Amino acid sequence: QASSAAPANVIRVEMNRLDDLMRLVGELVISRFRLDELLRTNPNSPNAWNTLQEINVSMERQLRELREGVMRMRMVPIGQVFERMRFVARGLERELNKRVDVHISGQETEIDKLIVERMMDPLLHLVRNAISHGLESPAERIAAGKPETGLARLSAVTAGDTVVINVEDDGRGID
Repeated sequence: QASSAAPANVIRVEMNRLDDLMRLVGELVISRFRLDELLRTNPNSPNAWNTLQEINVSMERQLRELREGVMRMRMVPIGQVFERMRFVARGLERELNKRVDVHISGQETEIDKLIVERMMDPLLHLVRNAISHGLESPAERIAAGKPETGLARLSAVTAGDTVVINVEDDGRGID
């Protein structure tokens, strides 16, 4: 029986990202042809050194762009992980007799798929702790002048090459 969920080692890639990589590979093939042509015909000509430098600079740029393109293909939106946390919150609501709203922001922030897989357990632990230990029961919240429903926030934001993920709750905190 076929599963509709993608295996852990599969990433969906937008066609434009593949098109960019194909364009770069085409440019590398042309640069390689130019280098081969120069070396075969007249490597000792007066312009050979300048042409070699030009080809080298071009290939350096193309390889850098190719590397960046492959890295971009590994990126997935963090929203996939955040949505799983909603299900965790629903389960804890039933289990602990608490009411929780989960607010998510930055779900379009992209992160490497391998990192997503490695951070799943720690993030799950943080969300569970925020709801289990941070948020009070509905009665305690009402007595403290708070809404009966607690709030858990998950956010992600890119800061340069770093992705910052925040897990917050509006509870009393952990003693």
